[in-house]
Amino acid sequence: MRASALMTEPEGAAKPRRADRRAAAFVATATAVLAIRLALDARRYAVNVLYWDQWDFWNPLFRGAGAWEVFRWEHTPHRQGVGGLLIAAVARASGWDVRAETAVAIALVTLAAVTALLIARRLRGHWVARDAVIPLLVLTFSQWELFAGTPNLAHGPVPLLLIMLFALGAGEARSRVRLAILVIAGVACIETGFGVLLAAVAIPLLAAALWGAVRDRRDVVIHAAALAACGGAVALYFHGYVFAAAVECFRFPDPHPLRYLEFVSRYFLRPFELQALTRIAPTAGAVAGLALTVACAGLAAWGAIGTAATAGRSRLHATVFVLAGFSLTFAANAAVGRVCLGPEAADASRYIPYQLPWLLALYLALERLPARSLRVGGLAALVALAVFKETPRRQRLNHDLAAWFANGKRAWAECYRATGDVPRCQKPFPIYPEPRYTDMDAKLAFLRERRLNLFKP
Repeated sequence: MRASALMTEPEGAAKPRRADRRAAAFVATATAVLAIRLALDARRYAVNVLYWDQWDFWNPLFRGAGAWEVFRWEHTPHRQGVGGLLIAAVARASGWDVRAETAVAIALVTLAAVTALLIARRLRGHWVARDAVIPLLVLTFSQWELFAGTPNLAHGPVPLLLIMLFALGAGEARSRVRLAILVIAGVACIETGFGVLLAAVAIPLLAAALWGAVRDRRDVVIHAAALAACGGAVALYFHGYVFAAAVECFRFPDPHPLRYLEFVSRYFLRPFELQALTRIAPTAGAVAGLALTVACAGLAAWGAIGTAATAGRSRLHATVFVLAGFSLTFAANAAVGRVCLGPEAADASRYIPYQLPWLLALYLALERLPARSLRVGGLAALVALAVFKETPRRQRLNHDLAAWFANGKRAWAECYRATGDVPRCQKPFPIYPEPRYTDMDAKLAFLRERRLNLFKP
């Protein structure tokens, strides 16, 4: 009797479960297709030659440095952390093949998309077909620089995955499991690239949770330890840290503060491939960018208020606070560091991974709008924008730029293998701004001797 009851579902329960399985199958298929598409696109433009900053942040590998030095390596303006360790591991396993690093980057971004899906599933409790918009947002070639520009696992792929894992932890109901995920993902993220900016939301979130534990007189020690671990990660990151601006024109504050707002507004247009609006219709572009900026700031504020009011217990508020708060913090950081280059600097495709968290927060928040018309309209608009940005016309420039870089790298590598003349090969397509500053001749000799990278058989 009991066994047959376990095998049989009431009619009312069977339909939701069947719907859940159908939605899960649809979302899984969409994710697989989008991941394969991204992998094929990236493979077309991946070239096995070090390019630009890679000649610098691969220095520990040229020197045969140990794991700790690789982990702590500072590449202006951030440390390499977990990303540096992963680069070293992939390089040693592949003969310093940049194409292998590109494949790992694709895998990490795909895992980030899967984690984002799990965040939505955990908060809602079941799958819905529209969850396919999440991999559509994450698995995009708009972030082509991660694969075809200057690949750096510490700048984009690793922080993105760790941020999503941290947000997954924020949505976990079991207190001790939640703290374990938050500490592991939080510490790793804070030590890796611009993931250090996660501290701006991780510390307040853990402080709110500690306050709740003190008030309830429950698990106070482990909450305090979790907060101390993330605080310690921040202290470790900045121990011995030497600030160096990434651009020569940097100065703070900028003499024209409104330029920060212009930069950030354009920055928020980029993931939707709407940056051309600022040129075609400047007023419309400014309004759209400002609206997106306000939306991200509003979500971060809503999440922060709800997290504080519930002492970190509201999983939805905590998750939205983490996702939107991080993206907003990175936007402010990018504006401060790059505003002197002009608003066009906000269009960099390598910044897109840091915007994906807030887009997930937007999706989660839209689902919970009380008014059905607003909820349906908001979700429809987000899906429409996600589809719009993936149309061939919108992605054409990204592919053209990736192809230009790939062709230039291939030509440089062929030229150098044939002539061994760096200045000659630099003329049509420079592989590094000033080769003598990075001791390129010695590094190329190192690679040739060991048959690594562009000399790999």
